Amino acid sequence: MPLRLAVHVADQNASGPLQLMIIGQLDGNIVGTGSASVVVTAGRHTPVSLDIETSTLSDDGGAGQSDGAADMQQPADMALGVGAPRLMSPLSGTAVTNPRPVVTWELAPGTTNAELQFCANRQFTSLVGTTTVDPGGASGRSDVDLPAGVVFWRVRATTSTGPMTSAVWMLVAPKRIGASQISAAWGHVLDVNGDGFGDIAITAPAESVSGAMIGRVYVYPGSGAGITSATVPTAIDGLDGPLTLPTVVASGGDLNGDGYGELLYRGGSGHAYVFNGGPNGIANMAAPAAMLKNVEAIAGAGDIDGDGYGDVIVGNQGVVSIYYGSAAGLAASPRTTLDGTDANGGVAPSGFGGSVAAAGDVNADGFADILVGATGKSFVYLGSKTQLTPRVLAPSVGTDQTDTHAAAGIGDINADGYPDVIVSGTSTANKTNAAFVFLGGATTMTQGQVLVGPAGSGFAVSIAPIGDLNGDGHPGVVIGAPYLPATSTVPGAVYVYVSDGSMLSAEPVLNGPFDDNSNFGASVAGAGDINGDGRGDFVIGAFPNNTAWVYRGPWTGISPSTITGPAATSSFGSSVAE
Repeated sequence: MPLRLAVHVADQNASGPLQLMIIGQLDGNIVGTGSASVVVTAGRHTPVSLDIETSTLSDDGGAGQSDGAADMQQPADMALGVGAPRLMSPLSGTAVTNPRPVVTWELAPGTTNAELQFCANRQFTSLVGTTTVDPGGASGRSDVDLPAGVVFWRVRATTSTGPMTSAVWMLVAPKRIGASQISAAWGHVLDVNGDGFGDIAITAPAESVSGAMIGRVYVYPGSGAGITSATVPTAIDGLDGPLTLPTVVASGGDLNGDGYGELLYRGGSGHAYVFNGGPNGIANMAAPAAMLKNVEAIAGAGDIDGDGYGDVIVGNQGVVSIYYGSAAGLAASPRTTLDGTDANGGVAPSGFGGSVAAAGDVNADGFADILVGATGKSFVYLGSKTQLTPRVLAPSVGTDQTDTHAAAGIGDINADGYPDVIVSGTSTANKTNAAFVFLGGATTMTQGQVLVGPAGSGFAVSIAPIGDLNGDGHPGVVIGAPYLPATSTVPGAVYVYVSDGSMLSAEPVLNGPFDDNSNFGASVAGAGDINGDGRGDFVIGAFPNNTAWVYRGPWTGISPSTITGPAATSSFGSSVAE
């Protein structure tokens, strides 16, 4: 039995006619389609009726039940693209600082009675607690603390043709700490198949195929068993000749609002590519959804302008470009460019954009903020609907700091509800590397701890947030020191820090397992929660040894999983991402 669907379309540039295709999806599976050819007037909304065949739908739980399963001939459980609520924030895959986070959405015209639902799984077989929707019908929150870890959410609304359901998004909820009511988002887990388990991407930039060096990126899916040497990855070939070192791979966040994370990588040519996630993840040898040119540094930014789509930041030779997401994916060209003069007295800072990162929503205003590194200082640019506003992060010690090597949003270290950040640099006087913590706040950012590593160790050339490693509700950070000790034998090391609710405390140092120049810690990444136990995990690369190590929280007393690259000379592990 077909479902009659009435929609409105508009052709803003009078390029019609349009071929309209409506696709009904349930948990990522296409369950009905319909199409119509439409001629419209520029700028005018034109009503269209078409039939969606729903005879393939079934539901063992009974018609009309909010169980996440489709009901026979019942549109209530069909997530149709037209008329369904559109989720806005927090962006899918991000962590939040409050276990009762404020979530927002946008209702289509003519829809009413929004119902917010949280669940422990994407199928919505068992809802978590009850919820309150604000009077305006476009925001709400849980009435109870959400369970720590990944939680899925969606919104259902009433239309003239029946209930409509939004896409399914997920967030990472914290364990309740203190009484702060501030709700802010930070970070984004790489989960390309949307199953709630963190995934890991690892580059092998020197890998050869049929005698030709083309390089590859491997994506390892998380599961209840975690990620081990037995985990079968998908592979993405280099697209512009040899990727060559250094290759960058990064989590892009959800750039098209479908609830699945995207993957970014930069090749040796300076091109970067976007690969879209989906219900089945990223396929072997998948084609990219977008290509960006002139890329030195790249990172997923979160939702800078609050439109419900993740954005991407690119740094290259003193210029930072912002590419904005949309329902169609990432824009082909940047809408915003920065050169740092607005934050540096009209003078372009040296090294501006050599490193870029997502800062999280450091002032809790609902817009994602970004980190940009430069020589001697770093900058946070605050997001908004219309413009980016800079804040200068100038370390109070080590005034001879060279270029910012690494920067990262690390979550709420001091439990005040505002996400914090960390940046690093090297003292030109004594070759000592340091990492500087800056604390988020509504109006200002203040410097917190200074973490100092051994001279010549390469301390803090790599930094990554690791979420709640030990289950106490506080986030942590890992810092690589790949040249430790500074002798002819350099196994490398990684420093692990966890928060106690006020500051970071050092854990035992992880020393490289190889007694040679393994560069253990040259690449580090948080891995989200790869096995669903509610604790953060992390991965360490050592590319000369063609190996990466996956550490699961609480990590002490737990042996890491070792992942070896497919070819001994592939430089597997040169870059890792979560």
